[in-house]
Amino acid sequence: HYARIINSNNIKSKILFVGDEAQLPPVKCSDSPALLKNYFLTEFKIDSDVFRLHKVLRQTEGSLILENAEKIRKSINSSEFVAFNITEDGNTVKKVEPSQAVKNALDEQVVGNSVIITVSNRDALSYNLAIRRRRFGAPRIPVQKGDVLIVQRNSIKNKYFNGDLLIAVDVDPN
Repeated sequence: HYARIINSNNIKSKILFVGDEAQLPPVKCSDSPALLKNYFLTEFKIDSDVFRLHKVLRQTEGSLILENAEKIRKSINSSEFVAFNITEDGNTVKKVEPSQAVKNALDEQVVGNSVIITVSNRDALSYNLAIRRRRFGAPRIPVQKGDVLIVQRNSIKNKYFNGDLLIAVDVDPN
């Protein structure tokens, strides 16, 4: 509806959706509609093509992160979710207990260079509150200088995009 696709008078518009089928679908959806050929055919009577890219460019070849991501992707594609055997090296990939993860997140050597991966938004909130409690003395206070923020909505004007990480460098007390 918003793209105003026109197929008359030799004018054609195209939309390119790029996504990762291994990512979680939108809230309250079992699939990501933008990645489903049948969705566009059924809902809009628009034929589409689907292509799958196979080469990962965001991680260097031989990266342990890439190796583990490929294991998870293979498990998703085969619908076998019994266990994930994550390979650790104690440096780029390591398993830690929740309390140690909170301590590590506050360590000056890893701030901005590490990520805690959780399986639910509830767990993510729990970690965020624990880190804010240790860092600022209280979990539920306004944004503070030094807070790491994640962009949840694209802003073309500010050139921020969903998933970008930002650090609050200054905060207006009001």
